[in-house]
Amino acid sequence: MAEFTDLPLEILPLIVQHIVKASHLAALCLVNRSFHAFAVPLLYERIVIFPWYKDAKTRVRSFTRIRKRMNDLAPEIRDFPKAFLISEKYQTLRENCIRGIQHTTHLRSCTWTRDGSLQNPILEALQGCPDLCELEINGHHEDNYDPSTLMTFRNLRKISIIMPSGPVLHLLPRWVEYTGHSLRNLTLICKTSALVNDSLLEELSPNLPCIEHLYLVGCPRVTHEGVWAAIRNNLQGILGLGIEGLSSSFDIVLFGQMCRKGGGLTNLKSITLTTHPDFITKTWMEGVMDLLSESPLEMFQIYATENNHSHSFDPHLCSRLITSHGHRLLRFSVHRLRITLDTLGIICTGCPELQQLFVHVSSSSLESLGPILAQARKLRTVHVNLAHRPPRIQDVALAVVSHCSPTIVQFGIDTRVWQVSREIVKQDDGIISTRPVLNMYENPEIPEQFLVVRA
Repeated sequence: MAEFTDLPLEILPLIVQHIVKASHLAALCLVNRSFHAFAVPLLYERIVIFPWYKDAKTRVRSFTRIRKRMNDLAPEIRDFPKAFLISEKYQTLRENCIRGIQHTTHLRSCTWTRDGSLQNPILEALQGCPDLCELEINGHHEDNYDPSTLMTFRNLRKISIIMPSGPVLHLLPRWVEYTGHSLRNLTLICKTSALVNDSLLEELSPNLPCIEHLYLVGCPRVTHEGVWAAIRNNLQGILGLGIEGLSSSFDIVLFGQMCRKGGGLTNLKSITLTTHPDFITKTWMEGVMDLLSESPLEMFQIYATENNHSHSFDPHLCSRLITSHGHRLLRFSVHRLRITLDTLGIICTGCPELQQLFVHVSSSSLESLGPILAQARKLRTVHVNLAHRPPRIQDVALAVVSHCSPTIVQFGIDTRVWQVSREIVKQDDGIISTRPVLNMYENPEIPEQFLVVRA
């Protein structure tokens, strides 16, 4: 009888890549040399230690000590919990982090966004990582680091700055100039900063010829003029655009006219918009359709700036979007705007390639979702937000999932998320079938639906 170990070695990494839980990957490392070779890079590809984990401080200290044994790997670093900033052992921890970074010679991506935790010695250690191409940092430099240190990071593909201070933004145009033609992704996430404005984007514009993804969040001084300035010199066409929490003077109609005239969105695959529910007028709707008229759109996301359950997503806008882009759409996300069952039916029947669906529905509609979702035959991830959560929520979720396509792997309602697996059932007449089972969410990543509402 053939055994699992008889499989061709080339198939093993294709199997192992579907394992997401760290403890399961650790167990695979102990099987044999072949499993160890393929599982170890996945195990250490991204280390996530959240502050609510049991013994989080001990885990972080252990990780920084073993970092020097991982120099043949290329993991992603994320910042350590804020509690360490007031810890008596902070200095030792920082020194361990620095030594660990110095030994991680193949580091490609660093995310260090905890306010007050990023300091000059950390940045100086990161300068010694020749493969570093993605840097996501907290822009509040005061009493933390010298903004001029950022200028030493050249040839980056991604720059993401959260809550940037004035001096950091002052250096940004020259920093972007130093990245040359390598920069593909620029993200500025603010709360209500007046420092990010049209003039800044105009100054950045000449040095963004190869930008593919631009995301601006919480920048109330940025209008359509500034966004167009940032993308107008693009040579290949931007792929992803996020315009969230910008100026109330942002004119979607004029922006659409600028883009159509200049051809700026002819390759756009993903767009994220925010607006006040009262602003979704016929004129605004026509502006959105005009803006996206020449785009091969695959992902559409819209957020209302107010969480008012009485506001609903315009079914006419939805119908027009599906008519124009439904045959390509992979993701459809609507947050803080209620969707009716009829509108949801339009989405599920008109998007044959749909894989991700995030929607807000009335609580009374929940039990009727199953047959509607069943019409989307390639759905993998569904998350539903409600005004009022019903009792026995997991039973209700299972009832909905039982109607869905067998492709579904994740289902969520409000703050609850389950992994969906399938178990084999043998009936009395000998017919074998499968049925869905809701399991605890195991992926170390926080589900994206808890992160997306940013403005």
